[in-house]
Order: sequence, then structure tokens, then C-alpha cells
Amino acid sequence: MGYSYCARSGRLACDACGASEGKTRKRTCPHRVHYATGGSLPYCYPSALCPACYAKHKPTLHKECAEGAARQTAKEQEKAVRFAAGEYERQTAWGSWHALVPAGMVGVVFVNGARAEEYRLLPEASYADGQWLSDYNNAQPWEVHP
Repeated sequence: MGYSYCARSGRLACDACGASEGKTRKRTCPHRVHYATGGSLPYCYPSALCPACYAKHKPTLHKECAEGAARQTAKEQEKAVRFAAGEYERQTAWGSWHALVPAGMVGVVFVNGARAEEYRLLPEASYADGQWLSDYNNAQPWEVHP
């Protein structure tokens, strides 16, 4: 998703009515997701609205966002608890198409809350079974990795 701009003036256009007199602003979501590794971001993408459309849509503009932001923040808090317990989360993976991954295996990078990395090899059949290193009892150290 992107924003529309006036071809003549280059000004931001309103998402609702298309007006581009120079008074249209991006209306940032007031509800934030707080992440396990620190920091936060607005829950949804900012709408570009002119003053008239903002006044019209303001009562319902981010009405649904509070619940979604709270739900996502709760997931991130669970993740923070697991990181604090020393867990490593699945981050990136390579299939056996990669030259350093043996046939029938998946090469996986797991990271902890401090962004330290652990490289492991998993059988392809069990790759989708988990998200955390502790979910894989058959993970093998991956010595030669990218």
C-alpha cells in the first residue's frame, strides 16, 4: 500500500476524497505494539486524510486497532518471557537447494533476545513443527553455515 500524490503539485492526496490542497496529513495510529526486543511501532499503516475527512472519520478511524495492538503486544510479551528464559527463536532458514545444506535437511538460524545466533540442521519433515529451538529435539549443530 502506498500514498497518492497530486501529479501537478506533488502534494499528498487524501485517501478518502482525493483532495490535495496541501492540508492532507498522515494520521498515525495511536495504538502501538511493544516488541520483545524493545521499541514499539503503530499498529496500522497511517491513513492520509484531509481535515474534513479526518473530522468525519475520526470517531471510527482506529476503533479496531486497540484490540489488535493489545493482542500483538501480549504475543510479544510471551516472546520476551521465553527470551528471558534463554530461548532461541527461529529466524531464517535455507532448504537443501543451498550448497551448504545437506539433502533432506533445512539449515536454520535461531536468535535469542540479545540477537545471538545458533545455527542448526533439521530434517525437512520436522521443520514446520515449531518456532523455538527447544521445539526441535532432533536439531543438529550446523558447523559449516553461511
